[in-house]
Amino acid sequence: VYWYDGTQMRLDGGGQRILAWQRALEASGYECEVFGLWTIGGGISKGARLSATKRALLPMPLTRRVPDGAVDADLVVATVPAVFADALTRVPRERLILDWMDLWSVNARNIGDAKWLSRPGGRAQSQLWARREARLVSESAANIFAGYGDFEQMQKFARTRSSWVPTPICSKAGDRSRRTPGAARCAA
Repeated sequence: VYWYDGTQMRLDGGGQRILAWQRALEASGYECEVFGLWTIGGGISKGARLSATKRALLPMPLTRRVPDGAVDADLVVATVPAVFADALTRVPRERLILDWMDLWSVNARNIGDAKWLSRPGGRAQSQLWARREARLVSESAANIFAGYGDFEQMQKFARTRSSWVPTPICSKAGDRSRRTPGAARCAA
């Protein structure tokens, strides 16, 4: 589960990480499908007034639901913290991996501090996300961290297996259309 599905994947750090997950899981025999939370060009556009006002006051996204199509997969890799709480209620723990690309408590503070109007909301969201992160990391069966500092910081809360797996860097996108007949399904 990521911001964008496989057909709209941006090849930034997050997109590279999702493609690495997809390749690794397919090499392990899973058939992977990337479920996106957003559609490029759909819903409220990035420049819309309501969206811009929300981002000005609260810089980080609010909670989201895991797409229904991902819930029944044999393995769900959730990479967007906004869906982590929902994933923990709808996906059995043994089938769920939380991939912490970033700590949103840090992002909320940093993004909020960039503009005076965002500062109060960013600071409030930072505190909210710090509490959520401590709870979520202790409830999941497996946690993967992109940042080593994030991995170290969250170890004091994690009661389950956690690993540091840095984001890989590659020079070209792979073929996303490959599917293996009879392979176990995986949602990333």
